[in-house]
Amino acid sequence: MSGAVFADPAAAELLLAGLSGPADVVVRLRRALARLPDPDRTLLRTVRIVSGQPPAIWSSGIEDLVRLVALAPGSAEILLARPELLPDLLAGDLGEGSFAPELTGAPDAAVASCRRRLNAARLGLAAEVLSGGLPAGETGLRYTALAEAAIAGLLDVVETDYRRRHGRVAGGRFAVLALGKLGGREMTAGSDLDLVLVYDADNLQRPSDGARPLGAQVYFARLANSFLAALTARRGVETLYEIDVRLSPWARKSAATVHREGFCRYYDTEAWTWEHMALTRARPIAGDLSLRDRLAEQVGQVLRRRRDPAALARDVDDMRRRIARHHAAEPPFDAKHRPGGLVDCEFVLQFLMLREAWRAPEVLSTSSAEATARLDAAGALTAADGEVLRHGLRLWSGLTCLGRLTEGIADADRRRRAILEIAGVGEGEIEATASSVRAVYECLLAAPSPDDRPADIS
Repeated sequence: MSGAVFADPAAAELLLAGLSGPADVVVRLRRALARLPDPDRTLLRTVRIVSGQPPAIWSSGIEDLVRLVALAPGSAEILLARPELLPDLLAGDLGEGSFAPELTGAPDAAVASCRRRLNAARLGLAAEVLSGGLPAGETGLRYTALAEAAIAGLLDVVETDYRRRHGRVAGGRFAVLALGKLGGREMTAGSDLDLVLVYDADNLQRPSDGARPLGAQVYFARLANSFLAALTARRGVETLYEIDVRLSPWARKSAATVHREGFCRYYDTEAWTWEHMALTRARPIAGDLSLRDRLAEQVGQVLRRRRDPAALARDVDDMRRRIARHHAAEPPFDAKHRPGGLVDCEFVLQFLMLREAWRAPEVLSTSSAEATARLDAAGALTAADGEVLRHGLRLWSGLTCLGRLTEGIADADRRRRAILEIAGVGEGEIEATASSVRAVYECLLAAPSPDDRPADIS
């Protein structure tokens, strides 16, 4: 096809006629639009972005620009709100380097600065993935690094402002514990933050020492709320993060933060198996270093507890069945919840870590890829099963990332084809991978293994 097929040809021709630049730019734009979903909306958005900018900036990169606008609607919204980012985007100068973690000044100004830098970096990452410069399945470390920089920078600003008003609690310590994708360094575009906020103090009865003193519990509860408000601040289409509280028992009870002793007591005496599974991805990432070290030590103690393998397998499989009943498929590819999908990969690894850590603590890792390698090395996985899980993790992570980037494309079939093209996979590989992963899951969890006999764990 030599050009795009527009739903409203007359409107499209008016937009094309208004473009300035080299003579071939309209021809190239038509050809690019013909291969992409929703050419009418893509053309309108592209023209709005380049309007008022010198053709020398955008004409040579028109194909990359229109591809981003068509395939990553959320990224296009950022560019529409901030078209001044276009020159750096087309020059490849957006990315992590544009997001410095050092944030200073009043919290409102720091949040606005963080939001601008973070979204510029997200835009650069999206462009790199869609251009083929970065495999979608390898974005986890980079999206996670952005989140950690935002968390550390904003926590420093919020704490500084808070101490100016309320002083300090004697021996007070505050730390951020990451869970989920953040803890595993496996975030994708649009990932939520799974956080537990923990505090400690020498004397909880002693108020803070500032001009406006607060009792220790109120002090840390309000500090936590101020920090969460900064992390979730929104302005128009530009956001920082959404906070997912489902992995935090205290957040579910409307408590933003928990004392360290309460945290440890809960996981020692009350937590369910699925909460210990989630704890395999717990990683202290910001706040007081001594409290972070203490939390890491205590998390390790819980995970290294000896468990009955058969009971553990039943608990894990029961949770997997519950999830299957309550989660519908996620279009365009159900990479997460389908049999043999990402959840099956993660549950196998979490089960094996909890089963083996009492005798081989080196198997513990918050990263799924690293956990696979460690379990393989420890003999808890066969080499063949380890390779199946590694391949599954790469594939499902890539499809999840691309699914997030392409959210907003109205034509489901063209969205699906675009994801397959970018990922470089076919439907057959997807189905074969799901079948292989599910076979590993069923071998280890759905049917008892010889080692799953009741154990003496006294």
